[in-house]
Amino acid sequence: MNSELQQLCHYCKTDLKAYEKDIEAQLQLLESLLQLTLVNSASRIEQLSSLLIFAASIAKNVSHLQVTQQIYQDIIEILQRHGEVLDPGLRFQLVRTLATLAKSKAPDFINFLPCYFQLFRCTDKQLRKYLFQLIMKAVERAMEMGSKLGSQCKSLIYQYLRSSHEKIAQKTLLLLVKLYAKGILSDASTCNVMSFCCFHENTKMKAIAIHFFLQECFVEDEDSDSSDSSSDEDNDTNEIQAVVSQKTKELWNNYKLTSKKNLRKRRQLERKISRICKSERRRKRKHQLNPKVEPPVSLLFRPDEFAEKLFLELKKKNQRFQLRVAIIQLIARVVGFHLLDIPPFIQYLLKYLRPHQEGVTKILVILLQAIHEYTPLETVNMVIRYIADHFVIPQMSANTCAVGLNSIRLLCEKQPTAIDAALLEDFIQYKTSKDRSVMMAARSILSVYRKLCPGLLPKSERGKLGNIRALEEKRALVSKSLSFDTVSFEKDDEESNSCYEESDSYSETDCSSSSFIEETTSQSSTQNNAYDDNLLTQRILSDSDFVKLKQSGFGTISMDENPVNATISVTDIETFQTKRRRSKEERIASVKQGRKDRQKYGKSSKQKFKTGPTTNRAKQKRQVNGIVQQRRRKQYMQSLKQRTKRRK
Repeated sequence: MNSELQQLCHYCKTDLKAYEKDIEAQLQLLESLLQLTLVNSASRIEQLSSLLIFAASIAKNVSHLQVTQQIYQDIIEILQRHGEVLDPGLRFQLVRTLATLAKSKAPDFINFLPCYFQLFRCTDKQLRKYLFQLIMKAVERAMEMGSKLGSQCKSLIYQYLRSSHEKIAQKTLLLLVKLYAKGILSDASTCNVMSFCCFHENTKMKAIAIHFFLQECFVEDEDSDSSDSSSDEDNDTNEIQAVVSQKTKELWNNYKLTSKKNLRKRRQLERKISRICKSERRRKRKHQLNPKVEPPVSLLFRPDEFAEKLFLELKKKNQRFQLRVAIIQLIARVVGFHLLDIPPFIQYLLKYLRPHQEGVTKILVILLQAIHEYTPLETVNMVIRYIADHFVIPQMSANTCAVGLNSIRLLCEKQPTAIDAALLEDFIQYKTSKDRSVMMAARSILSVYRKLCPGLLPKSERGKLGNIRALEEKRALVSKSLSFDTVSFEKDDEESNSCYEESDSYSETDCSSSSFIEETTSQSSTQNNAYDDNLLTQRILSDSDFVKLKQSGFGTISMDENPVNATISVTDIETFQTKRRRSKEERIASVKQGRKDRQKYGKSSKQKFKTGPTTNRAKQKRQVNGIVQQRRRKQYMQSLKQRTKRRK
C-alpha cells in the first residue's frame, strides 16, 4: 500500500466526514479495476492489490456506502469465474477483503460460502487453510443466529459433501468432523450423513470417516492439518516444541561428537527430527469430543445394516492392511455397542489370529470388543478353543501364552459359562509356570471363576468363599426346580399338597442363599429399575406405565457402563509383569521422587566449614605427626629384633 493510501486510511479512522469524497474516489477506482479483471484476469495486479488492502482496512468505517456493496459482488464474481487462473497473491488478497466486507454486512452466507467451497480446487495450501478457518467461523456464526440460517448452512455443506471433486469433498468432511468435535453440528443427521462416506470410492474419504467414528485422528497430508488450525492448536504447538526440543538435543549432541560430518549424516539427522515432530503432532491431535456430545456410533439410525454393509465391502474389496484393520475395528465397535450378532464376522476375524500376524494384539482387542453378553455360547466357546490351540500351547513363547490367557480371561468375564470344566482346569495348571507373566495370567482366570462361577472349578481350587458360593448355587437351582414342579402338579391335581410342603421347606432354608447370591452377583441392571421382569410379562402395559418406565431408566444404557466408553485396550492383554523400558524423562522423575523423604547423604555443610579452610599451620602439624609415627614404628621394630636375638 502506498504512503498516500496509508495516510488516507489513518484519516478515515480519525475524521471520516472530511475525507469522505477522497475515500469514495479510491473505492470507485477499485471498482473499475475489478470490472477490468472480470474481462482480463492479468491486468494491473500491483495497483489492484494495494487498493484491496486499503478497502480491507477501512471496511468497518465505510460499510454504509453503496460502492462497497458493488465491490463485494464484483469480488465474488471474479473468484467464481477466474478463481483457479488468478495470481496467487491477488487471489489471497481478494479472499481477505471479501471476508472483511462480509463481517461488516448483514449475514449473507448463501452468496459467499459457495465461493469459498469452489476455491478448494486451487493448489495453494495456505489459501485452503485460510478458507477452512473462514468457513468454520461462518458456520458457527450461522448456528448462533438462528435455526433457519443453520438449516441453510447444513444443506449447503451436505450438498458439497457429495461433490465430484475429491478435494472439495475431503475438506467438507474434515469440516463436519471438526464441527462435530466442537459440538456445533452434533446431531444424528450429520452423523448419519457422514456414515455414507465410509463407503466412498476415494480411500482417503473412507479413512477420514472411519477414523471419525472410531474417535481417532486422521492426518495423512500436510494440507489436512487445517482441520486442527484453531485457537486450541496454538496452545498445543508450544507443548509439542518443548517435547521435540528435548528429544532433538540428544541427537544434535551425538552428531557433534561424530568425527566425520558429511552431508549424508546431516540428512539422516534431519529425517529423524522430522519423524519425531510428526509423531508428537499425531499423538497430540486426537479429537477430544465435548463432554456433552455423544459418541457418533450411538447416533446411527440402522446400525445392523451399517455393520453388515461394511462387512460385505470388506470381503469384496482388497484394501491396505491398516485401513482393513480400521474397518474391522469399526464393525466391532458397532456390534459391541448395539449388542448385535454377526457370526460370519467373528469367523472372518479368526483367520487373522496367528501369533506371527502383524498387530495381533490389536486384532485380539477388536475381537473382545465384538463379543458381548448376548453373543451365543457356541461362538464364544469356539473362539476360546481357537485362542487356546494357537496361543496357549507349550511350543509358543511365554509372552504369547500370557496374551492368550489374558484374552481368555476377558472373554470369560463376559460369559463365564462358555468354557468347559476340563479346558478351564488346563488353563489353571499354568499357575505353576516359572514365567511370572504366564503365572499371573493363570491366577487371574482362577480369581475370576472363584467370584463368578465357582462350580466349574475343581474343589481343591475353589477356596473357602468359592465352596460356599458353589453350594449356594446348587441349593438355588434345586429350589427353583422344585417350585416349578409343585406349580405344575397343582394345576393337575389341587388336592395333593405333599410337593407343595416340600417346596416350602426348601424355600425357607434357601432364603439366605438367594440373598447371598444377589450380593455376590450384582451384574443385572434390573435391580435398580422400578418394574420387575415378571410384572412386565403378566399384563399389557399402558401409556402411563411406559412413562414410568422411562422415568425409572428401564432399558437405557448409561454412558459410564457403555461399551464404547469402557473399551478394552492393548495393555489389558499384554504381559504387564515384564518391566517396560522407560525413557530418560521417566527415569529422572523417579530419581527426584525418591529423594523427597530421604535424609541428606554425606557430611553436613556445618561440619565441613566449622573451623574454616585448612591453614599452613594445620598442614605442618599433620606432617609432624606423620614423621613422629614413622620414628616410633622404626624404634618398635628395632626393639623386636633385639629381643629375638637375645632369646636365640
